[in-house]
Amino acid sequence: MKNLNASAENWESTKTSVFWGEIAPCDHVVQIYEDHDCFLSTLEEFIVSGLLADEGVVIIATDVHLRALRERLQKRGLSADVLAGADQYFQIEARLALDEFMVNNWPDEGLFEAWINSIIKRAKRNRKKVRAFGEMVALLWADGKNGATVQLVYVTVEY
Repeated sequence: MKNLNASAENWESTKTSVFWGEIAPCDHVVQIYEDHDCFLSTLEEFIVSGLLADEGVVIIATDVHLRALRERLQKRGLSADVLAGADQYFQIEARLALDEFMVNNWPDEGLFEAWINSIIKRAKRNRKKVRAFGEMVALLWADGKNGATVQLVYVTVEY
C-alpha cells in the first residue's frame, strides 16, 4: 500500500485533484456523464485526493461502481479494506443505504440523519473533514420515484 502522505506529484491526473480541491466545504456537485470510464476516473480522483488530504471518504454507490473503484484503488496500491479498517474510507452499496431510511417509498428525514450521522461520525474520527459521494438519488430517479428523488435531494442539501 502506498503512503497516503506522499505528495500529489506521485499521483496521476492532477487536473482533477485541483478541481476537487477548489470545491468549498458543504458544496454539492452533480455530475451527468455519458462515458462510464470518465465517470469512474473522476470519482477515483475524488476519492484519492480526499485520502491524500487525510479526509474521511464516504462512497455510496452501486455494487458495479464499488467493485470498479476497489480495482482502481488497488491498481494505485491502495487497499479499500485497510482504509475501511482505519475508518477513513467507507464503501456503502446504494440500494442497501436506501433501505436504511426509506419508509413507504419515501425518504424519512430523521432516519436519514441518524444513519448518515453515524457514518460521518466514524469518518471524522481524528480528521477535520469528510467528503461524500452518493448514487441514491440516481437510483430513485431510475426507479421512477421522482417525488422521493426530489425529497432526498432536499434532505441531503439541507443536511
